[in-house]
Amino acid sequence: MIGRALYTILRSMPELTDIEVSPLRTYETLKMPSVTYLILSVDPTSIKKTVSPLDEVSFVIDIFSKDYGQTEILGAAVRTKFDRLCGIFSDIKFQSTEFAGESYGYDEGAEVYAVSFNFVSRVDKLYDAGTYDYSNLDYSALDYFVNV
Repeated sequence: MIGRALYTILRSMPELTDIEVSPLRTYETLKMPSVTYLILSVDPTSIKKTVSPLDEVSFVIDIFSKDYGQTEILGAAVRTKFDRLCGIFSDIKFQSTEFAGESYGYDEGAEVYAVSFNFVSRVDKLYDAGTYDYSNLDYSALDYFVNV
């Protein structure tokens, strides 16, 4: 569920209009520049004697490019978009999002620059957005991992 929301947010960014956005991919399989996202963990908040109303979701957004300057520009846009993000995206209610850190890398063999952003969001599990039509989702990025 949260992955769909991350994809929607990233695709809505004008800076990423012509850039590939996908989950769980390594840069070797992507055209440059590209953005990937990975959900690291989903942890319930601790509430005594009841179902947890909130999940803490840790996720990473990675940006890859052959151009260091482009990596920096796209990275600044992603950090600005997600730091303190709240609202409803793809029927998922983000109560709050905090920037948790970033790291940089360079693969000499592939000549690819990378920047990785870590975020933690509090997601309202009890939010009822009604029904969602899943029939129009594009799962082509997942075909790489799952033999459909």
